[in-house]
Amino acid sequence: MYQEFERRDTQTIQTAFDEQVALINQGVGNHISEAILALQRMADRWESSGGTPFEQWQDDAQNYVTDFEALNALEWVDEDYIIRWIEPMAGNEAALGLNIAFEEERRKALVNSAQKGKTTITPPLDLVQGYRGMIIYIPLFIDQNFGGFLVAIYNTDSFISSYLPDEFAESFDLHVSDSGKTVFQTPGFESFNTRWHNQSSISLLERKWTVAIGAKEHFVSEHHSHVALVTFIGGLLTSLLLGFVIYSFLISRQKNRILERQKHTLTMRENEKNKLLDRLAYSNEELTHFAYICSHDLQEPLRMIRSFSQKLKTHMGEALTKDPKGDKYFTFIMDGAERAQILIQDILSYSKIDQSTEKIERVDLNEIVSLIKDNTEGLLKPQTGVISSEPLPFIEGNKTQLYQLFQNLINNGLKYQAKGATPKIDISAVELEKTWQISISDNGIGISAKYQNQIFDVFKRLHRRTEYAGTGIGLAICKKVVERHGGDIWVNSEEGQGATFTFTLQKENTNPAAPIAP
Repeated sequence: MYQEFERRDTQTIQTAFDEQVALINQGVGNHISEAILALQRMADRWESSGGTPFEQWQDDAQNYVTDFEALNALEWVDEDYIIRWIEPMAGNEAALGLNIAFEEERRKALVNSAQKGKTTITPPLDLVQGYRGMIIYIPLFIDQNFGGFLVAIYNTDSFISSYLPDEFAESFDLHVSDSGKTVFQTPGFESFNTRWHNQSSISLLERKWTVAIGAKEHFVSEHHSHVALVTFIGGLLTSLLLGFVIYSFLISRQKNRILERQKHTLTMRENEKNKLLDRLAYSNEELTHFAYICSHDLQEPLRMIRSFSQKLKTHMGEALTKDPKGDKYFTFIMDGAERAQILIQDILSYSKIDQSTEKIERVDLNEIVSLIKDNTEGLLKPQTGVISSEPLPFIEGNKTQLYQLFQNLINNGLKYQAKGATPKIDISAVELEKTWQISISDNGIGISAKYQNQIFDVFKRLHRRTEYAGTGIGLAICKKVVERHGGDIWVNSEEGQGATFTFTLQKENTNPAAPIAP
């Protein structure tokens, strides 16, 4: 009996320790991924704008440095690897104008990053500022031409410690390394002298961090139970004094206590789960409220800007014929307001997909394509283009969302064409075991291979607005609609050779939360 309780005690400590290890590994990985994604969004804004003016870049960089306490500096490095902009400038003046590719190995890594369009993370470096840091290089492209790097310099000690809870060092030792070089360690760490330790790896782009965690005595004592020892002594004394009957009674009572503790633990976990579900429900309500604001409160002032700008332009009339710059400014205002309205409408469409309460019904995809043909007739006539389609199946799904899916993909095929080209769209379907595989092909300008994994991200644009209109949300909407219907979407394309978007749709509705139309 003593050995059994000892085994259970050991298992309890091991389970608690494994949970902490999983939380730390996942948390550190997510913390780094969030930092990279935040920088990537800044790079995307640079690329979609064709380069960011210094004042706007500086404001953006100041916000990032303020929001991320471990981010010590942001830099823009031009295509010749020269540091041109730094934020903050104070304390970093000496770096301005330096060539970051002064070492041959570093130059090779940067050239490789630029050629492949891949984000690069350095191993831990001892920087002249007096701390150990890591540097993230994000290559920038304008019209697919290399435009330098967005460079972020992080203090690795602050970066990891900012994620850890205040009481972490009291219960654990943590050592993080990259290729044998220390990235971070808790204060006073020398080596693990406990049976409770774990070593695992976290992949960060092309680098790998080794994360070693060891439990201290404080953690073990908190989760250690003396039930085994008490049971042994109590059983021995009881057997000597009162015999087998009382001994059996004590063992029975001890089991009841264990069951009560287990019941209490299950109750606490159930309460935590309910709290989590409540928070998720609240988040969904917040999302719905945000969509409402975009639909009403934000669009109204934009409509007023467009309307009164047009009226003011008409009112000024002849005066603007003598002031072409003023006339151009009015055009900028009205075009900007119109783009903002379209962007808000697309954001609203994207957020509404998961909130849709429309019933699932049997949808004729041939009817959807026919309606889209009628609506796109104006886009086809100037170039005498054509949309051809094989017989398509019936699908159980949300008709409005499926219409939006086909409309976005067909319109993209018509829009992204070389000048003077005749648009040609082909739609086909292949029946698989549980799904239909639909393909929509065009003869447009195609998509470079290095961007094909990014085009389904929100706000991802590959061209300037002056070349092709759009908000960068259309394909993200397509992806969400397909996933909502239990399928996948991907693209096959070569630059200048057109593109084929392929997606799968379930033959039968598999979403238990969706109501079925009678």
